[in-house]
Amino acid sequence: MKKIILMGIISLLILTAATLLTYDFLPAQMPIHWDLSGKADDYTDKNVFLAVAFAITAGINVLGIALPRIDPHRANYRRFEKAYVIMFGMLDMMMLAFFLITLGAASRSEALSPAFLIPMALGIVFIVLGNYMPLFRQNFFAGIKTPWALADEEIWNRTHRIGGRCWFACGFGFLLIPFLPDALKGALMMILILIMTAVPFIGSYLIYHQKYGGKS
Repeated sequence: MKKIILMGIISLLILTAATLLTYDFLPAQMPIHWDLSGKADDYTDKNVFLAVAFAITAGINVLGIALPRIDPHRANYRRFEKAYVIMFGMLDMMMLAFFLITLGAASRSEALSPAFLIPMALGIVFIVLGNYMPLFRQNFFAGIKTPWALADEEIWNRTHRIGGRCWFACGFGFLLIPFLPDALKGALMMILILIMTAVPFIGSYLIYHQKYGGKS
């Protein structure tokens, strides 16, 4: 997993450079949460924010390296290494995007509006993950881990094909959110999250039932 180590180093270097360039200009209190219109409604000390950003970024990549080593299905990771690395690349991207969004919100930049960038970033992540999800192989940490998928490799593969299509399609739904009226943004986001959660789960059970019927 040398690529994950490299991604982690690059992400931390980007965070370090951004911190050095902007630290003196940042307000003492940094916004960390926004309502659906993009207005900040929660803040934290900038040093706490920066420390947490670095810790989470480093932690994401440490997990990426450690999980295959402790998973009983560790041999399977070689079968979907590209998808696994891309998944952690997306997590790194999300952390960097959140950092950039927060800097933009702190500087009151309209170009870095959280109401626009957060759904767009999520949409891109879900589209990419949905595209690669069918490549995931059985493991206990990455993917859609229903009991039926974990118990049967064929069900795992078919579940992830369903989940991949679902996440890919819903990712485009997230890209539409910034252009909707504020009253509809939250509702669409909740509907998309529900679909992304429920469809693969229900689909996994139906595949299991189709294959085994009432057999125990």
